[in-house]
Amino acid sequence: MNRVPRPPQTGLVVGPESPCTIRIRVRGADSGRTTTRRWPPSSCRRARNVAASPQESPRGLKPAARRRYVFARGGLVRVWRLGVLALALAWGLPAEGGATRFAEDRPVDLTHIRLDLNVQLFDDAVEGVATIDVTALRDVDAIRFDAVDFEVTSVRLARGGAAPSDARYVNDDKSITVLTGDGPLKAGDAARVIIAYAVREPSDGLRFFHPSEAEPDIEHTMWSQGESITNRHWIPCFDHPGEFQTTEIVAAVPDGYEAVSNGALLSRVDNPDETTTFHWKQSQPHAIYLVTLVVSRFHVEQESWRGRPVVYYVPPRHKEHVVHSFGNTVRMLDFFSERFGVEYPWEKYAQVCAEHFGGGMENTSATTLGTGTLHDARAHIDTSSDGLVAHELGHQWFGDLVTCRNWSHIWLNEGFASYCEALWDEHDLGWDEYQLTMYRDERRALGAGKTRPVLDREYDSPDSMFDGRAYPKGAWILHMMRHRLGDGPFFRGIQQYLTEFRHQPVETHDFRRVMERATGHSLERFFYDWVEREGHPELTIRYGWNQADGTADVEVEQTQKADPFNFPLEMAFHLPGQDPVLVTREVSDRKQTFSLPLPGPPQMVRFDPNNVVLKEVTEEKPRDLWIAQLTDDPNPVGRMRTIKVMVDAKDDLYDAALVAAFPKESFYAVAGDLARALGDIRSEQARDALLAGAQHADARVRRAAVEALREFTKDDAVVAALERIVRAGDASYRVESAAIDSWAKAAGKEAKLETLQPLLARDSHQEMIRRAVIEALGELKDPAALDVILDWTRRGRANEIRRTAFSAAVALKRNAELSGEPVQRIVQVLSGCLDEAESRRTLYSAISALSDLGPDAVDAVPALKKLIDEDEPDERLQRSVDRAIEAIKRKPEDSPDATDSEPRRGRPTPGSGDETPPSSGP
Repeated sequence: MNRVPRPPQTGLVVGPESPCTIRIRVRGADSGRTTTRRWPPSSCRRARNVAASPQESPRGLKPAARRRYVFARGGLVRVWRLGVLALALAWGLPAEGGATRFAEDRPVDLTHIRLDLNVQLFDDAVEGVATIDVTALRDVDAIRFDAVDFEVTSVRLARGGAAPSDARYVNDDKSITVLTGDGPLKAGDAARVIIAYAVREPSDGLRFFHPSEAEPDIEHTMWSQGESITNRHWIPCFDHPGEFQTTEIVAAVPDGYEAVSNGALLSRVDNPDETTTFHWKQSQPHAIYLVTLVVSRFHVEQESWRGRPVVYYVPPRHKEHVVHSFGNTVRMLDFFSERFGVEYPWEKYAQVCAEHFGGGMENTSATTLGTGTLHDARAHIDTSSDGLVAHELGHQWFGDLVTCRNWSHIWLNEGFASYCEALWDEHDLGWDEYQLTMYRDERRALGAGKTRPVLDREYDSPDSMFDGRAYPKGAWILHMMRHRLGDGPFFRGIQQYLTEFRHQPVETHDFRRVMERATGHSLERFFYDWVEREGHPELTIRYGWNQADGTADVEVEQTQKADPFNFPLEMAFHLPGQDPVLVTREVSDRKQTFSLPLPGPPQMVRFDPNNVVLKEVTEEKPRDLWIAQLTDDPNPVGRMRTIKVMVDAKDDLYDAALVAAFPKESFYAVAGDLARALGDIRSEQARDALLAGAQHADARVRRAAVEALREFTKDDAVVAALERIVRAGDASYRVESAAIDSWAKAAGKEAKLETLQPLLARDSHQEMIRRAVIEALGELKDPAALDVILDWTRRGRANEIRRTAFSAAVALKRNAELSGEPVQRIVQVLSGCLDEAESRRTLYSAISALSDLGPDAVDAVPALKKLIDEDEPDERLQRSVDRAIEAIKRKPEDSPDATDSEPRRGRPTPGSGDETPPSSGP
């Protein structure tokens, strides 16, 4: 965002008339004192970019770059970002609030950015020239660009059609302010700013990765990540989502490497200096955070869609995986173009899989994805990239073509993209899958919006807005609106929204008003309840049959502390041999009672049968109605809610019904919940049903059955069945991995090292099988397993396995009651991984494992302390190290007693999407 600056409080002013004489305002105790310092010519470039301080110091360790974190969805990553918020988001919790945010002034319109770059891939640096076109919206005498830690060589300014000339500027390591010189720019005046600069080892925005002892197989790679406000680390810009401009990148990279950016590829030129220059131009305006540049060696495949290229860039070792991961892309382009009534708007669509990138980022026309989405044919049995692909492709309309004006409205980007996942599931797989997708989002949506609204001006940083309110609750808002308006009006409004605000920033009220104009419905109360206020309805619904009056009596009570919500509640009453009686009543009071005449007592009663109200609900109704709903509810979500009610009730009659329902259930997700319920019941009948389920034709059901069997410890039939799967394997990696884990737990002391060790020779997607074996080794009571586990911590092994081996070594220490020299070996191995040569995830895993060792890891404290750069500490790393040292120094008697916590009943699979929300009660 451009604004007229106040006189700078820190930094330097550079004038072309005296290129090596620089006036500096000194920070620190003598703040406000101005001095003049002269550097020799060889140091001029550096001097212009050094803000003086009482003591100059190196930048030190690079702060941890912002990462994206993911929810597992069908075994595959699903995108939600923000490293510092990963734990909160995993449970659907919003970040704490912060300062109240409002849009800043915008005195200048930035219309075009061209970057001519020399990418020094092997030196973690970029040098180049930014040519920036602006138009003044009011009189200004300075133009400020966000620019963090730039080494600026020169700045030139051209006004109107004049030739560029050297300009005075201020570079304070956070921004570059260009003075307009001979009088201010008048409103409507155009200017061009040309900045020659370099960024070296940027702390954010650009990331570099290289083969190493720890990761010998990865490619030299550079990728950018602009969301939310990190492109300012390599592009001088107005780093604000409401600022739209066209962009152009001309990048010279080493021969043999690809450079991928936004828009159309205008040229590719081989240069005599063993570099290749790629010229990309994004001719339609877009937000600055969507600008991308990725450089690496790639295997490239291309399709065509309506005359436009659809391109896939993957590391060469993954070239066989393109078809499994991206095979539905062209079909999605067709579907979304038709569903939204607006054709895909960009010149190409590229999906670029980059080393060490997590999840996905919807850069305009060129999505960046992590390599974790790439998978082979065997993994494809029960793994799909479609959710991630649909999410990022949906962003090309919602987030790229139409972009939130500021981060308070980020749900307009992320809620729509998340809903695109459900829309694709509905189109490709059917209504049951659509319902399942929304159900899996429900718990996170409920948790996220409990204390803060979706539309929120109070936040510490833009990143804190990327939580469950923006993603699953945003998707649920659209799900509810669609049902309330009907498909025709809803999608007609979406088409009008995309058309009216094409290539423009938007706010929530823009969307509401378009939908009202398109449909004739007032949505003010709807947006007030679901977007502008926190919370959701918490309902207790009581049902009874009034034989004397022939009525179904339904009492609906809103029990949340907040004011009542207003919503239509649908009810379905199923009578023998008749179509269900459907009734809708408006709920708006704290407590309401409805007496509904029916031909006779219903055999099944369903409230919100289409699952279109975001709510927590406890239903009170007779037992026979629950038993009927377990098998007869046509909505899989209704059956899944019923399973939870029955499990929580701990009722023998319900248990028998659950066992009987498992072999008859046709939908895999419901069968999975039934399998977990049977593992909780632990009866002989439940065991036999699960043993049969372990041979089910659907791998997802087999996996759930195999996982549930781990609850039957020391059961000879179970141990034998699981061992057969372990030895023979399974067509599915996931089933085989689950069998290894369940066998180790069920067999207990009978689990043997000699059974597990040969399994380490088995290759699998993302090392699923080896990781399961290593985890199982940690469950053994055999000290001899330590040598095997530590062997898999060595650099050069896959990082996924190494991280698993760290935690397995700690588990073995506990389970095999290791002490003395074996424990010191574990500490030495983990301490050896405490350096910057490791990937961030591996480094944090080693720190966590040392923390779990407690006082036994006291010898690792010096190595932990060395990780912290006192001059420029990485805050996240500092917190992790501090927590680890605190745990290590804690006396054993001060440690939390694990026996104080009650064991959970049942074992939902973490991250599988199979966890059920707290929605019903008996």
